Amino acid sequence: MQSLKDQTLHQFDRIVVIHNVGSLGPMNQCTNDLTDINVWHDYYDLNVFVPAILNGVIMQIFNEKTNTEKLVVNITSLYGTKPGKYLSYYCSGKAAREMFFKVFAVENPEINVLNYSPGPVETDMYYEICNDLADKQVKTEFKDMLTKKTVLTCEQTVNRLLMVLKEQKYKSGDHVDYYDEL
Repeated sequence: MQSLKDQTLHQFDRIVVIHNVGSLGPMNQCTNDLTDINVWHDYYDLNVFVPAILNGVIMQIFNEKTNTEKLVVNITSLYGTKPGKYLSYYCSGKAAREMFFKVFAVENPEINVLNYSPGPVETDMYYEICNDLADKQVKTEFKDMLTKKTVLTCEQTVNRLLMVLKEQKYKSGDHVDYYDEL
């Protein structure tokens, strides 16, 4: 926020905040073995608490006095709505963060909020799943998508996000997946 220190906030007529931080967490333990509270703290600090706090700080800076139109996009995942073996950290973190932004949308009806699930995108995280996930079936499915070239590119999913935002056929706070019909 130091970069805004000497700025007149009234010069901004719109802000766009995209919360895209994300890590998978350990993917080699089942839920019964997730007993280290420090691992949980570290995971939730980065993936849930930091985006929530950062969002609050931004909203305090660009409050109703600035008369700034606001768009907040939370990058989420299908795994925030569906369980995946050995993905307890990731699934629960995405679900918690998505619910936070749904509550944020209800409390701030003047702000456009979208929970966008980008689909399976070829990123470092995608390769982490291919290499490190303990669930052999899902690991194989992810590798097969690479072989069949059905994994999405960053450009594809960003273009879809832009289309979703342009068409605005969602209610603020909704979860929209790359594959959803508009």
